[in-house]
Amino acid sequence: MIHPEHNQAQSLSSEAALLKAAGHTKRAAELYRVAAEHERIALAAVPPDQLRWMGVLAVSLAALEFKGGNLEAAAETCLRYLGRTDLPDFARAQLEEILRAASTPSTVS
Repeated sequence: MIHPEHNQAQSLSSEAALLKAAGHTKRAAELYRVAAEHERIALAAVPPDQLRWMGVLAVSLAALEFKGGNLEAAAETCLRYLGRTDLPDFARAQLEEILRAASTPSTVS
């Protein structure tokens, strides 16, 4: 079952993407940061045995933090979940990519 906070994060992220495309980058970044908080709640609710879902939400959280301009939080999220030995390979690869991007501030989009 999809957590309602994840649904809220997706909705806010979609709105932020539209705002960014329209040139409202500051407001878009704010919405991405709010979406990240919702995603953080959804991720915390994932049972430890649902590793694929955990990986999906960890990647989503890190990406939202990155898009919101919170590079430190994005890097911390990446490192926290990359430290898990049971993380699915797809999530590990995407978190490594976000971590590299977060280490290069000029790549924030």
